[in-house]
Amino acid sequence: FLLIAQQEGVCKYANSVTVGTNLECKGAECRVDTVRVVDVGGRFYEYVRPSCVEQAFYNGAKKISQKERHWPAVCANPSLPVALGACCLSNKHESIYYNTEATLEGNEYDGERTTFSTAEARCAESGKVTCDYDIITLDGFKSGYHWTDEPCKILVKVNEYGYVASWHLPSDLGQSMILHVDKENTNYFKAYWDGDSFPKITDSCGGCEILGDACFCHADVRKTRVFHSGRLPQSVKEVKWNISTYFGHVFLIMYILSNGLLIFFYCLFPASVQVMANLHIGAMDPEIYNGTYSSASLISQTGITVYNEGNSIEASSVFKVTDYTGRSLFLKNTRETVHLQNINGDDVHFSFRNAPQFMSVIPKEQASRDAHFETQAVIDHFFYHPNTAPFIAYRIIQRFAISNPSPRYIREVATAFISGKYKTFGSSKYGCLEATIAATLLDREARSAILEADPFQGGLKEPLLKVIGVMRSMEFSPAGSRPATRFNDMAVLIGEMAHDFPTVFGFYLPSYEPNGVIGDAGLVSPESVLLDMSKNINLLNGMFSLARYGLSGCFNGFGQNVGWNPCQLGNFDNASGKLTYVDYSDVTTYVDRLATLLTAGRLSDESRQIIAKSSWATDYVYDGTIGPIHALSLLLTTPEFHTNNLAKKNGLVRDEYKPPENSNNSYKALVYIMLSGGCDSFNVLVPYTCNGTTALYDEYASERGSVKLDRNSLHVISAGGQVCSEFGLHGSLNNIHDLYTKSELLFFANTGVITKPSTKMNYWQNSKTALFGHDSMQREAKRINPYDSTAQTGVLGRMADVMTADNYTFGSFSIDWHSEALVGKAGMSPAPSTVSQHGTNAFNSDSLSVNMNNRIIALNEATSADSGVFSEQWSAEMLHSLLKNEALHSALSGTTIETNFPDNHLGRQLKMVTRLIATRETRRVDRDVFFVQMGGFDTHHTGDLNSLFSQLDEAIGAFTKGLKELGVWESVTTVQLSDFGRTLVPNSGGGTDHGWGGNYMMFGGDVKGGQVKGKYPDKLTSDGQVTLDRGRFIPTTAWDSVFKVVAEWYGVSVDKLVDIVPNAHQFEGDTGFENFVTSDLFG
Repeated sequence: FLLIAQQEGVCKYANSVTVGTNLECKGAECRVDTVRVVDVGGRFYEYVRPSCVEQAFYNGAKKISQKERHWPAVCANPSLPVALGACCLSNKHESIYYNTEATLEGNEYDGERTTFSTAEARCAESGKVTCDYDIITLDGFKSGYHWTDEPCKILVKVNEYGYVASWHLPSDLGQSMILHVDKENTNYFKAYWDGDSFPKITDSCGGCEILGDACFCHADVRKTRVFHSGRLPQSVKEVKWNISTYFGHVFLIMYILSNGLLIFFYCLFPASVQVMANLHIGAMDPEIYNGTYSSASLISQTGITVYNEGNSIEASSVFKVTDYTGRSLFLKNTRETVHLQNINGDDVHFSFRNAPQFMSVIPKEQASRDAHFETQAVIDHFFYHPNTAPFIAYRIIQRFAISNPSPRYIREVATAFISGKYKTFGSSKYGCLEATIAATLLDREARSAILEADPFQGGLKEPLLKVIGVMRSMEFSPAGSRPATRFNDMAVLIGEMAHDFPTVFGFYLPSYEPNGVIGDAGLVSPESVLLDMSKNINLLNGMFSLARYGLSGCFNGFGQNVGWNPCQLGNFDNASGKLTYVDYSDVTTYVDRLATLLTAGRLSDESRQIIAKSSWATDYVYDGTIGPIHALSLLLTTPEFHTNNLAKKNGLVRDEYKPPENSNNSYKALVYIMLSGGCDSFNVLVPYTCNGTTALYDEYASERGSVKLDRNSLHVISAGGQVCSEFGLHGSLNNIHDLYTKSELLFFANTGVITKPSTKMNYWQNSKTALFGHDSMQREAKRINPYDSTAQTGVLGRMADVMTADNYTFGSFSIDWHSEALVGKAGMSPAPSTVSQHGTNAFNSDSLSVNMNNRIIALNEATSADSGVFSEQWSAEMLHSLLKNEALHSALSGTTIETNFPDNHLGRQLKMVTRLIATRETRRVDRDVFFVQMGGFDTHHTGDLNSLFSQLDEAIGAFTKGLKELGVWESVTTVQLSDFGRTLVPNSGGGTDHGWGGNYMMFGGDVKGGQVKGKYPDKLTSDGQVTLDRGRFIPTTAWDSVFKVVAEWYGVSVDKLVDIVPNAHQFEGDTGFENFVTSDLFG
């Protein structure tokens, strides 16, 4: 099977071969426990064993040692071929094995591995015994492990979370062990405890011993038979009123058991699921054992095949089942449980399922082969997980069909993913995307036109797909000199461009609930994230330009001018392509055809009449070109084009935007900077001199490893009331250092999102927010409302609501991207506006008609209660954008600032904030809130923090200068936040991972700077009171406490602070958490 004969008689050897059948051993092959290299005609092949796991805990362990006793040793499972033998003279007394020399006897090939029994037998054949040697005679370059006869115990360490680690303890307590299994190791992994209880230090470890911050127990591994003749997996009888999930669980409304007992809401499992839920040890196909197992026996009506070594079902029996994905699994009828015992060998009544591992703990047995096997197993776990199919189905439906699919629709698509088949589509293999996409597009919820009348059906179209849809439907033709279509800066203009997504999470979050009718209905609309003032104006301007001048830069178009001619209607010399579809038939027919091409016929008769009349109206000089272009332009503003909902107008005109009245209140502004991704803020604020020594810095340097900052690279600042009298700032933060020394900037130490005061023992139970995830942690940092006392609102939005009710005039802005932080209750305060970092563009600056805006308003007038919510969302947002943009564009056009800002994303955003503040009198506001965001801080891999911090520092420096030049420095406060801090301990990729508490800053002319508030951790190692695994810190200052004081400075009355930070009371009076008053932070 290894050779392929050539015509000349020369044999060609294959590079890799899979042996499909058992091969009979010959000679030395029959005397070895495992094969490492195979000799075939003088060609040597490496043997790669199939994927195999070892159990973490086992009984009867033996110590294995390297060449000399003083080298670190490790315990090993005597039944596995993982070491060589070591033989001593049989007449040597055990007490003098020290300083004795062992030899290797009977090995069949160099580098052979045997079980302990084989090693013992070979020593016996040579008249020797296995022994705990001092040194073994070997070539100098060999450093493998050898069996000894010394017993070895594998103890269990249990941390405060119920995770376990193995501690290898030889009989000779003076023997050193390899680091990852010694007494001090912290290689904890999850354990599945019986009864969900485990030893805790608070309960004296349940009879085990206390070791630092962990419990340690002796272990006894017990193997038990799971199924037997008296307990067999049973089929679920067919019943009425049952709901079957796609992966086999059957939930019964009512079921009568065989003994007549009535059970309500009882969950039953098919026999195959019962087997998979109870058997967790895999087995090889019994057919490879050459008849060791009896012929397959079938348990009646279950589809399960059982292979037995004898005539009954025993622990050695193997069950063959087919899971819901179609995979055949072989499972051993054995359960291995680790029972914990005290030092006397008595059970302490805690136990957990034995854990498998691909990678051996023996250094010389660790192979890339097993790393690949483990990685593939992880991928398989996620790929075949029961949640994968519905998760992918839901996301694909959202992208290709509707935003809020029904459970039935999700199940249909998930079933196609699992079966790999949908009608005539698919490969019949699990995970087939052809079948999945076919089910998504051909399902009745995607195709039924009548569902368009359902107010909650459908969704908003993605902005880029709107542009592409127009180009395809209107027959875009590239210019001969420009065969490749190129857009210009689409990611900035409309928020979306192929291969130019802003974060690894894409253009929008699939769970986004916008403020307005969609959010009020409890629905999601991912694309609504991009439905803001600047992007709406840019989208319409760009599509108008495309219709009138082709793909060019004329009047804020999506392309670049390719010529030098002035922009004139119908002149396409500047364009790299143009729309060529024009119908010169009568107006009604043309508008109907546009409605078919661009709205799939959804456009209402009323809207068609508005477009037709205005396109051929008397205020046009119709020459066969202007009318069709105007008709297309108007249709591109309709809700039916931007959504796949029907719009039903109620005949009423929407409320117009009215600028606020002048007030006599003094001006204040609050700026929120989000460093998106999780800023590594323990490299912002570094311990320098603490309690008069460098001990805490030394801890920092030890824990941080490769990502630490050298002391001589830091800006040194003084701080009172902290564990450190001096801290170091990252060397790139020059302007921030300057602000701190001028007492205009302060730091919050170990601050973050936290639900209530928590410790290492209860933080998980106390956390309402899902910890360590970008979306949940960043969202809560914007909301600061963990219990949803005011649902779907942000902390800045609630400030706006309260201040508006107190007769303050308000401006609310995010730069580039909408933020939930600005959202308040509907109608309570002015809706937030999103402004591009580049400012505003006038809408339709080359309007074909002075009455075009009136017609757009008529096409998007108020809708009835049964109108589509997505259509209503578009119309409301678009008209608000037109009116607000007109006022804002006028204000910004007359404003200039002298400060030079850095040309980076944050710099451009803060420049726009400065310009908006400069228009405060024109806008007639006395309060502003701003949200800006800088990305790039998710530094899992080696990240250039120097560059990120330099950009941050330069932008803050320019912003400070700009505010001082405007004379509003004392009236503006800026708070900087992030999703979370990062782990103090680096990962293997040279970066850091998601943490919790972090160090943040606040600055402004009224800020009491030059101080570090909060509580910097006094211990950075794992035994610190607030230190979790890998240097994650439980926050000791909550954002609730910070924003409570910020809101009071902003002007919120004391009796209304609870509306701003409804959860702040959780931390009041708790000495472990900081509670500020206004004089702590301002004045």
